[in-house]
Amino acid sequence: MKKRLFLLLLMFLMLLIGCNKTNKYHLDVDDPDNYILEELDKKYYSGEKITVKASIIHDVDLNLYLDNKFECSQTVIEENGNYTHWEFYFTMPAHNTKISFKTAKEKEQTITRDNIIYFDNVVSEIVYNIKFDYEETDDTLKLHEEFAKNSGLVDLDYKNIFYFKNSVYIFIYFSPEKDTTEVQKFMNKLKEDNKSIMSIDKIVYYKYSSVYIHDPSFYKLEDNQKVPFELTRPFIFSKGIYRNVEDIQNAIDVYFHENSSKLYIMERKEKVIESIKSIYNEKYFEKNILIVTDTITTGSGSNRQELNSIYLKDNTLYIFVKMYFASIGTCDMQYTKFGITIDKNDINDIDNLSQKLLYNNRKYNGHGLW
Repeated sequence: MKKRLFLLLLMFLMLLIGCNKTNKYHLDVDDPDNYILEELDKKYYSGEKITVKASIIHDVDLNLYLDNKFECSQTVIEENGNYTHWEFYFTMPAHNTKISFKTAKEKEQTITRDNIIYFDNVVSEIVYNIKFDYEETDDTLKLHEEFAKNSGLVDLDYKNIFYFKNSVYIFIYFSPEKDTTEVQKFMNKLKEDNKSIMSIDKIVYYKYSSVYIHDPSFYKLEDNQKVPFELTRPFIFSKGIYRNVEDIQNAIDVYFHENSSKLYIMERKEKVIESIKSIYNEKYFEKNILIVTDTITTGSGSNRQELNSIYLKDNTLYIFVKMYFASIGTCDMQYTKFGITIDKNDINDIDNLSQKLLYNNRKYNGHGLW
């Protein structure tokens, strides 16, 4: 009897173990930027160790998240002295889960440093550097030409492809939207199928070195304090709030008086005044006021400024400018000021209205932003 009971218990335990083993959970993958090199399974056992292979990204770290919670950063994989890809490791939990990725700079979007929010960069292009084991001879160029044609590289939807005499590399450039999953799988298979390829490095280039904006919450501003606006031409006007045609005429008189000795300005006087009065006339000021901001000066014409939002609090307009600093800039100075049209009905006390332009950042004081 005891023996029979023992056998029944043993069979029951084996049945439980067998049931648990077949209990797999769904793994969803959120990868819109196509970081992953090899497709993952749809289901995994609880406790199963999972490795995710991803492309190497230039000058940025990549973090893996499980259900929007940070899990791990990348591990660099080296083969035969070359960095080939990144790997991420995690254990499948006992429930359906989702993995996603964020770059280190994307992570900064949720972090306010003092009164500044930093944003992730805009990707400008992706480059695959394909390195061969050729000797660098006069025949290298011909070998590259033949390989690009026979392998199907030239059939991809790329921006540019370069290879040179006495160079062991082929460089192929893609716009961000053309670096698809199919392209990444093609590159992965290309390396597997061609022993002459030593490595394929994926490099991501960004348009800007820094993108930031002041944080409205730092100034205790709420969404219901936002003011609608339209951008307009600031012309020759200095910083100020222009409430009527008399304010416009006074500004015109001051400007041309201060520049009366400058022939190139005085020669354009009539045309400039005509253009100004065609916009800023009695009809315009029946409904609107004109705001002209301070001038933002940066050290390169390649930088960009975007008037993002305006809030009204305690009869002060808080004007938020999103700043874009180019990764590689030109050597010319840049001067930007904004002309802003605001409906009079949105302001309670026009006569005592003031403005505050928010764009500066201590990080850039003295080297590119004034």
